[in-house]
Amino acid sequence: MGDRPVSFQILSDQRQNFVSGCVNFEDPNFNVSLPVFTIHGNHDDPAGAENLSAVDILSTSKLVNYFGKARVPITGSNVGSVRLSPVLLQKGATKVALYGLGNLRDERLCRLFHTPGAVQWVRPADTPAHPQRDWFNIFALHQNRVAHTQGAKNVVREGHLPRFLDLVVWGHEHECLADPWDSAEAEGAFSVVQPGSSVATSLSEGEARAKHAVVLEVARQSWRTFKVPLQTVRPFRFASVALASILPLDSAGARCEDPELVGDVLVELVTRLADEAMQERRGWRETRKGGSATRRETDAPSDVLSDPPSPSDLPL
Repeated sequence: MGDRPVSFQILSDQRQNFVSGCVNFEDPNFNVSLPVFTIHGNHDDPAGAENLSAVDILSTSKLVNYFGKARVPITGSNVGSVRLSPVLLQKGATKVALYGLGNLRDERLCRLFHTPGAVQWVRPADTPAHPQRDWFNIFALHQNRVAHTQGAKNVVREGHLPRFLDLVVWGHEHECLADPWDSAEAEGAFSVVQPGSSVATSLSEGEARAKHAVVLEVARQSWRTFKVPLQTVRPFRFASVALASILPLDSAGARCEDPELVGDVLVELVTRLADEAMQERRGWRETRKGGSATRRETDAPSDVLSDPPSPSDLPL
């Protein structure tokens, strides 16, 4: 909340985009200076006879702008269908088409993507005032991206997504992959970024990666991301050790399996990992690290993107 004016406008039909039917910063009864747009995940997905999510409460309170919710629950044995209409945002010469899809059961969504016509993508109208090629297309979703078993059907493939997209923001996966990459499955047609979870929630190698917030800057068809390290994450280190490569051989040439020696080796490893984690935490306290930028350009001039902001300037 605040009195700072919002510098962009919504061009699309808000009744189709938002659960509340209207973006919160245009409500005369509320002063919103930093609008938040959100889809639901798998822990706050709609349920019950009225298909309500916890995000519905935040939306009704005008705290967030809730989009990407399937209007009709997909139930029964039929595959069903999903229609994705973008939120059309404009600021000056920059136009963004923001698509969103809140979490659906992965197996069901996988079947939808494999059924022709089951997932309908609504493109902005191609008009002289707003040519379709001028829109920067972003898709936010919250689904499994990685198949954890061979032949798994509870995963959405990058190749399922349409090639007109420019950037896919992938939620649900906890590993922080804050540097965007060109999708190999889509033959480089769009890029993917996976911000990951803000806290470590499981004892896995992916959770041990550094956590970041990712800030996206778009100017016409140019864009870049800024990685901002999260400095309040509980220190977590993950390591694998093969005792066969560490333990010495005994006089007979066999691998020594003395329990005391094994314990000493493991204690030394854990102590070193704990020291590394605490050293990193001390470094965070002593100095705030700056963000790093990854720049992608198409046909926009190089001067349309401003200098990278410092972390203290970011609205986090």
